[in-house]
Amino acid sequence: MNETVVPDDPLLEAILERTTHLTLAFVLAPGLPEAAIPFLPPSSWPHFPEARASVAGHVRPRDPVVESFRSDDFERDAIRRLHASFRSVRDQLDPVYDEPDMRALPNGATYQRVLWPHDIEARCVATCLDLTLLLAAVVEANGDDAVLLFTGPLDRSPDHAFLGVWRSGSNAAQVLLSSEELMTAIEAGELVPIETTELCHGRSRSFAVSRERGLEIAKAGGIHGIDVRRARPGVIPLQLDYDPHVAAAFDALRRLERERNLDRRESLLLLYGLVIAGGPMVEEVVGTDIAPERLLEAILELLPVRDTPVARRKSTTGYTGTLHAARHLARSSRSPCVREVDLLRAILESSAVRSKVRYVLSRQGLMWTQLLGRILRHYPDQDGDSTWAGPSRDEADQ
Repeated sequence: MNETVVPDDPLLEAILERTTHLTLAFVLAPGLPEAAIPFLPPSSWPHFPEARASVAGHVRPRDPVVESFRSDDFERDAIRRLHASFRSVRDQLDPVYDEPDMRALPNGATYQRVLWPHDIEARCVATCLDLTLLLAAVVEANGDDAVLLFTGPLDRSPDHAFLGVWRSGSNAAQVLLSSEELMTAIEAGELVPIETTELCHGRSRSFAVSRERGLEIAKAGGIHGIDVRRARPGVIPLQLDYDPHVAAAFDALRRLERERNLDRRESLLLLYGLVIAGGPMVEEVVGTDIAPERLLEAILELLPVRDTPVARRKSTTGYTGTLHAARHLARSSRSPCVREVDLLRAILESSAVRSKVRYVLSRQGLMWTQLLGRILRHYPDQDGDSTWAGPSRDEADQ
C-alpha cells in the first residue's frame, strides 16, 4: 500500500486517532463474509514490502519542531544547508539512542512505533528510523530532497535506517530505489548518505563523521531506499499541520521549557503558549475579561523553575489528550490544519475538574463554561458537544 487513506467519518477518525495498539475491526457487509481488518496506530509503520513507501507519511516538514531546525540560507547547496540544520538538531535535542520496539502483525510481518518530531523533542530519545525521518523532514523543509535508506532485503524488516540527500534535487525515476540505483547516484556524487544516529548522546555528534559512516554503510551493500519527493503526493504527512498561531504557541512553549528546565508537558503550557502567541481567538474569548499579562502571571506562578537542565521530558495524559482532541475537532470541521480555536476549545474541554487550567481561570474570575460558550459559536455545524472521550489509559505513557 503506498497511499494514505483518510476516512470521511469523524467518529471513525477519532477512534483511529486514539488507537495506541494493533486493533482488529470486524467489517460486516451484505453478501460478504465477516472479515477482521487490522488497524495500526497512526504512529506505526508496517514493514511488509507493499507498505514500504508509506514510511514517507511520517516525514512531516511543516511540524513546528522541524521549522525550528530549518536553514534559510538558500545561497548554499543542499548538503551545507543540512549541515547547519544538523548542528541545530544536535545542540537543541541531544537525543539518546533507543532500540526499536518491533511488534508482530497477524500475517507474520512486523511493525514499529515511530516517534514524531514533538515526541523526540519531549522525550530526548530516538531510534535510527526516528532520527532519519526527523532529518528527512528538515531536508524537505529546507526545500531539498531526501531518500529514506534501509539496510536488508525488501522482503523482511529493515535492519537499519539512515538518510540520503540529493545534492541538486531528486533525479529518481520511481519511489522505490534499488541498491544498484542508489550506489550509482552515490558514486557519482549526486546522493550523499548520512548516518543519523551520530546525532545521539555519547556518539561523535559530528556531521563529517555522519557522512563517513553513511558512506561506509552504503558501500557494505544490500540497501534500498524510498525517495520522498517521488512518494508525494500519494503518501502525505499523517498529521494535520498547525495554523500560524498554534505554531507560535508551540514555539513559546518550547522557549519556556528551556528557560525554566521544565520536566513535563501539561495542558497549562498549551494555554500559556496560546496567550503568548496573541491570536484573535484568545483575544475574543479571554481578552474581553482579563488582560493577557495577568493571565500569564497567574500561569507562571504555578510552573516551577529548576537550575539543572532536564535530560528527558514526559508528556502528561492531559497534554496528549488535548492535542488528540484538537486534531479531532479540526478534522470534524474539515479544516486542513489545527486552528487556534480548536486548540483553545480542546484545552477547556479536556481539562479535568481539578486541573491547573481551571484553577488558574477561576482564580482570575473566569468561568471556563462561559469561555467555552464563546468558542462554540465558531462551530455552527456541531451540536456543541465534542465526541472526543479523552485519552485512553494507555496514552498516559505515550
